[in-house]
Amino acid sequence: MSYLDRIEECNSYDPSRYLAFRVGAARVGEVRRSFARRLESFTEVFDVGAEGVVMKPDLADFDRRTAAMEKVLRTLAAEGVVTGWRDECYPVKTAHQAAPLLKMERAGAPLFGVSAFEVHVNGFVDGKDGIELWIARRHRD
Repeated sequence: MSYLDRIEECNSYDPSRYLAFRVGAARVGEVRRSFARRLESFTEVFDVGAEGVVMKPDLADFDRRTAAMEKVLRTLAAEGVVTGWRDECYPVKTAHQAAPLLKMERAGAPLFGVSAFEVHVNGFVDGKDGIELWIARRHRD
């Protein structure tokens, strides 16, 4: 997929194709309706209904929610639904400065529509032949 394809995909957003993803009363993301149907089988982790996908109320703290989400994502990774596992967890929050409600594997974050914050750094350094520019390079995929 090219960068332009990704832009076109973002510009064709249709909210009717998504359901809210909530932790308690907090909306932290959104999931495609088709993916929500897959999440219905994780009855110990999610309540799935017309209003959205909600983590079970008995998953009442950060550690329980994190452990439950990891189990779900590892199952989905084994099925090939989650790809590109990195062993890198993102905090799931309502806002950048808010306390995290759980953390989840980076590769699963897009499926749940949660905000993912990253850092990208370029820099100038003194090299043996003068100033050099370090430019971060991403993996091709």
